Amino acid sequence: GAGLVLRLALGTVLIWAGFGKSCHTMPVQGEQAAVLANLGVISGPARATPAPTPAPPSEAAPPETDEPAATGDETVLGPDVGPAVIRVAAARPTPTREPAPPDAAEQVTDDRFSAADFPEPVEIRRWKGLVLLMHSSQVNDHGTRLVPAGIASNGSVMKMLAAGAAWTELLGGIALVLGAMTRLAAFMATGILGGAMWLTEIGPMLGSPDAMLGFLPDWHIDDPALATTAWSRFLLQLVTASAALALMLVGPGRLSADHFFWGEKPGSSDGIDDADEEDDD
Repeated sequence: GAGLVLRLALGTVLIWAGFGKSCHTMPVQGEQAAVLANLGVISGPARATPAPTPAPPSEAAPPETDEPAATGDETVLGPDVGPAVIRVAAARPTPTREPAPPDAAEQVTDDRFSAADFPEPVEIRRWKGLVLLMHSSQVNDHGTRLVPAGIASNGSVMKMLAAGAAWTELLGGIALVLGAMTRLAAFMATGILGGAMWLTEIGPMLGSPDAMLGFLPDWHIDDPALATTAWSRFLLQLVTASAALALMLVGPGRLSADHFFWGEKPGSSDGIDDADEEDDD
């Protein structure tokens, strides 16, 4: 019944989205590639290790003589000269030493990559583009933070979230088509679609004077060329998220692995059928 229709529709959309992100590639170069390299998502070009700077030769110690040791303006002669005689030594300038150059190991070098390090396109899996989306959308054009700073600056966390979202779409879509763990797969799909709407549609409009109701994208009603396409992505995300929520309530249906192995039945339709049977009695 309804559960089967919702499963097939939602599962198809998720498989299409997850397969593209998980199994296909996209080119990045310049600043985008540098961002991914600095976050540790991709490897940067190898850099030559600078040779250590040789230390300057140390000055040889002056030879030992019987000359008196200079202490300020006066010099005391050694005991072998005879009686203690104090004489005023000629004023001699004290030699100054230039400060030694800093050790090469102590020199602070900038190891961050720049756009110049990636003049040629680099092929990456499309799910890594979600890392770029989270990084570029962490603060929208109106100064509202969309992604916590602790996440937006942590490449490992964003890499895990991006890969998890892509594989959840693919595997969750397959699970929905088969009707296996339907409610769990629908719940996870709801979270992914909600995150997509936040990063691509709702979040960027927060604080914008053109936002509808303060958070919805502008539907460009005054521009016929954009009025039919301005909400196309948002409406697709909204419909699929609504289908996932409905599937959580309706259940997988009788033609599903959940019903075959665990006997799970559609909750709402069964309740209606039972109520009708009680009325007939």
